[in-house]
Amino acid sequence: MHVDSKAITVKTPDLRGARKARIVDPERDWLPSLDREQQEARLRAKAKRRQRKSSSRDSGCESFSENVDVVVVRPGSPTIRVFDRKCRSGKSRGLPKKGGSGGKGVWGAPPEVYDLEDPSYEDEDAQEGETVYETVVLELDGEEFNKTVTPIIQEYFEHGDTNEVLALLEGLTLGRRKYEIPFLAVNLSLDGKASHRELTSCLLTNLVGKCLSSRDVAVAFDALLEELPELILDTPAAPQMLGQFIARAIADHVLPADYLEGYKGKVDCDHVRVTLNRAAVLLSIKRGRLRLDNVWGVGGGQRPVKELVKEMLGQFIARAIADHVLPADYLEGYKGKVDCDHVRVTLNRAAVLLSIKRGRLRLDNVWGVGGGQRPVKELVKEMNLLLEEYLFSEDAKEAERCVRELEVPHFHHELVYEAVVKAVESMNRESPKRIMKLLKSFWESGLVTADQMIQGFKRVFSMTQDLHLDIPNCYPALESFVELCYLEGVISKQLHDHCPTEQGINS
Repeated sequence: MHVDSKAITVKTPDLRGARKARIVDPERDWLPSLDREQQEARLRAKAKRRQRKSSSRDSGCESFSENVDVVVVRPGSPTIRVFDRKCRSGKSRGLPKKGGSGGKGVWGAPPEVYDLEDPSYEDEDAQEGETVYETVVLELDGEEFNKTVTPIIQEYFEHGDTNEVLALLEGLTLGRRKYEIPFLAVNLSLDGKASHRELTSCLLTNLVGKCLSSRDVAVAFDALLEELPELILDTPAAPQMLGQFIARAIADHVLPADYLEGYKGKVDCDHVRVTLNRAAVLLSIKRGRLRLDNVWGVGGGQRPVKELVKEMLGQFIARAIADHVLPADYLEGYKGKVDCDHVRVTLNRAAVLLSIKRGRLRLDNVWGVGGGQRPVKELVKEMNLLLEEYLFSEDAKEAERCVRELEVPHFHHELVYEAVVKAVESMNRESPKRIMKLLKSFWESGLVTADQMIQGFKRVFSMTQDLHLDIPNCYPALESFVELCYLEGVISKQLHDHCPTEQGINS
């Protein structure tokens, strides 16, 4: 066989039956120091190795020895690098593919499988200690805390059930934010009613020792004192109210007894000084801690204080006399016959309650039951009483205060109804004008809303036939009063047109 020394092309059989040219570069693959016979022998051995690999994959392939042709190719030709698969870019890592288990159609080396029951298996984590998995609930942040706790406190102001609040708070992850519960509750009650502040004081008493500690409440009041200048912008009476909160908390053992001592000589803000002085004054009054049960003016008290038993018995006696359960001269039978100081305190309490102006009527509320929990008859009685007082004194501010103390905004239509009826049935010509001024004051101050005003007038319009039986001049008096209210802007034109007339009824 004649072989050119410059370049040789070897043709090897294709697996699909065709022939391919294998290009070999003698300058790259052969050593120049070998002689021609060695080079030819090496070429034949290399061709045989390729033939054996090809025949192992396809047994039907022809013998390599029968299909080998040698073609001469010039060195340096560009066709030499056509089938060169070696990486020349220098970016290869030099590592075997797929962990040494590479190849076409192969997933690579199988993963390591450990038999946990094998005694020779050792867990690296077990050497350090037993692994414990726990569910961790993140602490509420500031925004989530306000969104979650604010509705709970606002609903508490409606139902007054501290146990429900405690159950809801125990289901939250508060962490270091526990002190924000009393902070938020007091802050919300400052904008509310006196009954809301009473409920807040009771809530703090019931939460301490269960969900809160005295330290949490102290931190909350410290934060409130720091923000007092900002609270005054929305609630001008905030210093006095916060002082009452602190005094009540100390009396209820929610705050430590020496809480005020920690601020002596350390207060620079005038508002904070007013707050602390207010608390100190309330606590320094004789029997002040007992009186703090009624610090918010809602009466009765909800704490089981032994010292209040004497006063409570006096309230029972006064209420029984006012309700005609006991004879009116019941107290007279004890005059000059009492030797026990406790009995004397009880009887004096009853006598004082009965001697107060309108005392017998006020005794209906001696136990502090207010708002929507009071019977309707009692509310109607109170409304009639304040209307009679207004007609006598013409003090609209005092009438507004009494209406606010009733805490029944949903029942203000009854107040309007009673006022219109009094204006119609009054024989005094000045009474309708005075009642119109009162309704105008209620309307301008926002105490009575538009729907309550309309509902009250419509109730009178629907009862005119019954009123006519007792008041002969009902229709002309009602028309005159409605016209007066319309001219003063108390009612609308539409409501004015709904007023019934005697001619309309007869027709």
